[in-house]
Amino acid sequence: MIVLHKEKIIALKARKVGGTSFEIALSKYADEKSVITPIIDEDEKLRSQLNFKAPQNYQYTTEELRKLPLSIKIQMPFTKKRKKALCQ
Repeated sequence: MIVLHKEKIIALKARKVGGTSFEIALSKYADEKSVITPIIDEDEKLRSQLNFKAPQNYQYTTEELRKLPLSIKIQMPFTKKRKKALCQ
């Protein structure tokens, strides 16, 4: 997933339609406030070789986790792409 605030773009990756390539291409336009979730290591290497932004701003801070409603916290461990902060 990529969120580009300045451009007002939210891109959710779909399967089997070139989503990873699109995600890598969009990361070229990311700034410090953009949200970029990690992709597999092989594709992260490509993104790095292209000098595009790496994964950033996708983890919750402790304070942000405290503010989340209990119903969301309960669901998060069972979602496929949970935030890494929950695993620490």
